[in-house]
Amino acid sequence: MTLPATATPTRNAPTSRPALFRLRRLLAADAVNVLRDPVLAAVLVLSIAPAVVFALGHAAAETALASYFGVTGLTAYALPIMFVLPAYLTGWVAGFLLIEDRDDGPLMALEVTPLGKSGFLGYRLGLTGLVTFLIGLLAAWLLVPQSGTVTAIALSVLLAVEAATVALVLVAFAGNKVEGLALAKIINLGAIAPVAAFAALPWRYAAAPLPSFWIGEIIAGRMLTGLAVGIPVHLAIVWLAYRLAVRRIG
Repeated sequence: MTLPATATPTRNAPTSRPALFRLRRLLAADAVNVLRDPVLAAVLVLSIAPAVVFALGHAAAETALASYFGVTGLTAYALPIMFVLPAYLTGWVAGFLLIEDRDDGPLMALEVTPLGKSGFLGYRLGLTGLVTFLIGLLAAWLLVPQSGTVTAIALSVLLAVEAATVALVLVAFAGNKVEGLALAKIINLGAIAPVAAFAALPWRYAAAPLPSFWIGEIIAGRMLTGLAVGIPVHLAIVWLAYRLAVRRIG
């Protein structure tokens, strides 16, 4: 009597590479893209410089201003600018990489992969936010050490969202890298907005539509107001910029 043949179980071939492996490949590709462009590499490295330079030199600058001009306290107005600059620098790098990927074709090619364009955009923004968040923690420790852990984390989260917003605005409105460079110069003016938080009422709220202003509010000691309004403002702008960027990508 012949026994029926037992079907040998087969293991289905994986349809996609493990997520961790894909993430590692993406990180490696981004590292190559940054390192091959000296300008982008320099900007990314220099994003740490404002907080370090200010922390080391503000006392000497304050003394010099007091000695030569008889003015004191001016460095306090520069502090929030030094804090938000990393968001504009890291966001600029991320935005330029996304513009390059959009114009050279890789983003369109990703449409047929499991990751997709939206997944890649989310990865790039998440990485930008993470790098900026870590820089923000360092900046908070150097510039506002008296603020405490909760305030430092809140400032760093808003800074991370700010960097993602800068990247998305560049992708949404710049047709190429040349336009992106010109647009970045305009966007960078937003780094001045936190200084308005030190102005008297009601004038300081003239800068309220700019998300970076609310970071200045927190640094100025109005944490509840800064978070209650700053978080919705940041999220609304990053959502709008995301929708525009996705539409521009195609």
